[in-house]
Amino acid sequence: MTNEDGSGGNKTGTALDRDVIEIPREDVARTLIAMLETENTYEEKFELAAGEKLVDESLEVSLHS
Repeated sequence: MTNEDGSGGNKTGTALDRDVIEIPREDVARTLIAMLETENTYEEKFELAAGEKLVDESLEVSLHS
């Protein structure tokens, strides 16, 4: 995680390249809050990185891509 300003975007998946993953803390917090209202994230494990998709949009698609 970085201390940079959040972008409001992220990407999710189960096979992200862990050597290059970075995400601002602000975007992690925004994602955690959004997960509370997104049923397809319940009891799921996935990776999170900075990306272009809006948080809500990235959580609506399959988390296992």
